[in-house]
Amino acid sequence: LFSLLYFTPWVSAMAWIGLMAVGALQLAKYRQVENLLGLWLLLFFLLRPPYQMSLRVMAWMENLSVKTASMVMDYHSVIHSVQGNVLTLPSGHDFEIDTLCSSWVSMISVLAMAGVIAVVRNRSWFESVFLMLLALVVTWLLNVARLLVAVRVMNSFEVDVASEQWMPFFQLISFAASFTFILCADAFAVFVCAGMEIDRASRKTVPLRRTWLAKKWCELCQFSFADDLGQWASPSRKNVSPLSSGGLILVLVVMLGIETVSIYYRATVPKRDFMYGEGDLTKLDQSAVLIDRQGWTMENYVEERREFTSVWGMFSSFWRMKYNGITVNLALDYPFDDWHDVKRCYSNWGWKIEGESIVKEPAVFQWEASQTDMILPNGEFGFILCSHCDHIGNTVQPKPTEHDHTMLMYRLHPDRMTPPFGISRSTSKNKRTFYQTQCMVTTSRPLDEATREEIRLVYASFRGQIRRAIVARSQGD
Repeated sequence: LFSLLYFTPWVSAMAWIGLMAVGALQLAKYRQVENLLGLWLLLFFLLRPPYQMSLRVMAWMENLSVKTASMVMDYHSVIHSVQGNVLTLPSGHDFEIDTLCSSWVSMISVLAMAGVIAVVRNRSWFESVFLMLLALVVTWLLNVARLLVAVRVMNSFEVDVASEQWMPFFQLISFAASFTFILCADAFAVFVCAGMEIDRASRKTVPLRRTWLAKKWCELCQFSFADDLGQWASPSRKNVSPLSSGGLILVLVVMLGIETVSIYYRATVPKRDFMYGEGDLTKLDQSAVLIDRQGWTMENYVEERREFTSVWGMFSSFWRMKYNGITVNLALDYPFDDWHDVKRCYSNWGWKIEGESIVKEPAVFQWEASQTDMILPNGEFGFILCSHCDHIGNTVQPKPTEHDHTMLMYRLHPDRMTPPFGISRSTSKNKRTFYQTQCMVTTSRPLDEATREEIRLVYASFRGQIRRAIVARSQGD
């Protein structure tokens, strides 16, 4: 239900992991499974952190690695320069740092190896956490080694290990080295935490030193969640009733059937097939819009074309306006097969959402618009208005901003279901081809309410002219 409400694969994966936890606890009632908690925790490696978080962690690790490698090269008098994401040699050859460091893949693969080794070898929680911290150190050292090896090979043999020809071998050697280092790190973690003897029969720790600190260290190293969770486990084998088994099998078969049908149609009938192709789209130019309002001036007009699968739409038209020294960007983007949540695209560029709402007043906003206030880490403020209409000019309901039952009902609407559910071949392409109008304002200070209202009115005039032009073209066809 939560994943339907937010409609994100990440939340769906979290829901699935939560269901696996319930299943694990249920399984523990009938079977003793060694390190069941550790096996469940490994599922979290299937989750990728939010984009901004992973981007910052990746940038932090790459910056730390390149600074360390640069210090080593300076010590050995290797001439080089680092500018942004590029490492340049005197020969003029450039290395992309994120390519050599394998970006996010390097860190997550090393952490995953450490997690698997900790679970397979049934390490205590303290040893496991210590091993994960050592895995970060291993990632840093490997990144430094990759950079140094790449520079040394280029200077000595004029071979680019980051080229398409050599990169697979380079990555294979890096993976083997990381696995070896993780095994060494595991041995080191066991050595550090091995300051005690354990009575296997009574599971009691016998410290080698009788000092208070040694006793506390032993207790910390031998603490186990498995002992605390043992109340759910059954030491004896229990029989599962045929009714429970049959019901479980039936549910799994039904879910598998639904997923099979969805996957089959999702691959053969994508939602974009229900849209008009490039040749049938309504294409507008600068003459479609005229802003004749006191205080507003036209700066320039730009058109942009992208790939058909671009998240920003294949075509965009920009009208750049000026109002009281403020730059106001009005844009028409198309086509889309559903409501295009433009604020998510801006979020991927570093914008943080400060507030969002649906504009219904004044009367010109009977065609509702989405309004979002955003901010950049450098302190710049953003103000966004967005609306959609279909190929014949019918208005499209904005995605709700409140995460309650309205969002759930919006997501459960048949028009937003994956084929073959909801929409079908009989659905008119007029209703599945969307045109987006948006207004984006970037300022160093928050806009006052009077300026906001003026921008809303101009945006309402802009999108109204766009919609009328789309209606006229569709009726003319």
